Amino acid sequence: MKKNLALFISFVSFASSQQSFGKNLPDSYLLDMESHGIEEMSTFDAPGATGYLMLDPAGQLFTAYALENSNSVVVGTMYDAEGNDLSSREINDLSLEKLESSDLWFSRGNPDAPYIYIVDDPMCGYCHKQYEALKNVVDEGRLQIRHLIVGVLGDRSERAANIILQSADPAAAFEEHHARFEEGGVEGSAPNYRQKQQIELHNQLMYELGVSGTPAIFYQDLDGKSHKIGGFTDDVTSILLRLGIE
Repeated sequence: MKKNLALFISFVSFASSQQSFGKNLPDSYLLDMESHGIEEMSTFDAPGATGYLMLDPAGQLFTAYALENSNSVVVGTMYDAEGNDLSSREINDLSLEKLESSDLWFSRGNPDAPYIYIVDDPMCGYCHKQYEALKNVVDEGRLQIRHLIVGVLGDRSERAANIILQSADPAAAFEEHHARFEEGGVEGSAPNYRQKQQIELHNQLMYELGVSGTPAIFYQDLDGKSHKIGGFTDDVTSILLRLGIE
């Protein structure tokens, strides 16, 4: 294999419709892709291949590559010669674009401060730990957090998400919930049909971001590079440095 080519994992045997996919994908894959409900989100250049960012029926993003001068298509992670993960870069860039264009989040902290996005479930213990790890820097006005609240951990989670999202001040309701987290948090309310649909929109966006568990953090650093952190992190310093926060 040429030095500048990636490490490819797992071969793909499905493709999508000719209307939605680029000409570099072999015709033999197109009908199979369509039958699996795969959608093309975007294309990008990759070493020795054309990259495709795809969305499966469950809302999960993944990358596939049509190799140059070959009828082979592979799916998985590609690294360039410098060890950069090209697949994650494309997925994280699209995830941040989705968050930036969404109106489903609310913000806490100084609106003029650098910001990160966090996908939160109100009843998630690790989300509470993340709240505590970032609380001081938010309270000091150095960081803004944009929260995408989901309700994926059962009835209590959905009820708590509902009371936060329906509040006149979701950020204040969020703060109150975490201040009382050890006692069970705020008393939630059962969502009506419209409210339940709203929570489902939040949950769906979570899955479209490729998030399978909470918390998840997304942000863009000073160099324009997109980052995703899946799960709790206590390495707040690295995030702040990448955002230029002293």
